[in-house]
Amino acid sequence: MKVRQGFVSNSSSSSFVIFASKEVFEATLAECTEIEQKVAHLFLSDKPKIFLGRQILSYSYCSGNNGDWYYDQVNEVCSSSDDEDLDEDALYEFAFGGFGSRVSTKAEEMNEGVLTDSQDW
Repeated sequence: MKVRQGFVSNSSSSSFVIFASKEVFEATLAECTEIEQKVAHLFLSDKPKIFLGRQILSYSYCSGNNGDWYYDQVNEVCSSSDDEDLDEDALYEFAFGGFGSRVSTKAEEMNEGVLTDSQDW
């Protein structure tokens, strides 16, 4: 298992998952724009699991050659937006790296931890 801060990949495909408390995810989402929230909810687990007495959520995706479905999901959110000034590249960066970094930062601010795993192939 590789533990990283942020999203880094030199390979053709990657998968990423971050686990944090429900409270950390909710606090992070509260600081996101409406369209960022829509994108984050694409890859955010919808039902918390109990781990060590805490409600835990996960955020996960694949990118690269094996992740076309994930990119298509973000593309659908972009396509459905009425925002003519929408920066699609920034939204992809948010979906595939930025949100996970924000969750890690928010967890640190809240004196909590996160668990991440990233696999490259």
